[in-house]
Amino acid sequence: MFSFNRFLDSTIRFVLVSVMTIAMVLSWSAIAHSQLPSLPTAASNDPHKPPSGVTRLGMYEIASVYSPLDRSLLFEIVSPTVFNRSQPPDGSLPVEVRAEEITQRLMRALARTNKAKQTPLISIAILNKDLILQLSDDQTTRWRIKTTPSRF
Repeated sequence: MFSFNRFLDSTIRFVLVSVMTIAMVLSWSAIAHSQLPSLPTAASNDPHKPPSGVTRLGMYEIASVYSPLDRSLLFEIVSPTVFNRSQPPDGSLPVEVRAEEITQRLMRALARTNKAKQTPLISIAILNKDLILQLSDDQTTRWRIKTTPSRF
């Protein structure tokens, strides 16, 4: 009987020590995360930091526009910095939104070109002091893709 009580006592101690150890390891994991910068944390979703693919240089941000055909770099666009992407200022778009808009317009122009089955003439022009890409062929009017923000 004495050995059974001793065995029961040892088992209870072992279980209590194990539970306390597990509780301490789980509660201290936040401290361990703060010491390892490569682990994702809640601060990585900071709206004040530019998203991937956007380079911030002082008061300007730069994003790349890629070809819809082979994903090669066509050009880069520059826009005034939007510090808080969750609440952009009135009349301004974040540069990555503008780059995506230009890419979508290029894809629509490519689809129209494929339907026309002709090679379009692509040129760079200035319209109202803004740089534009101009696509044209013999059968259709000119398609324009504005590449700079209206207020810069």
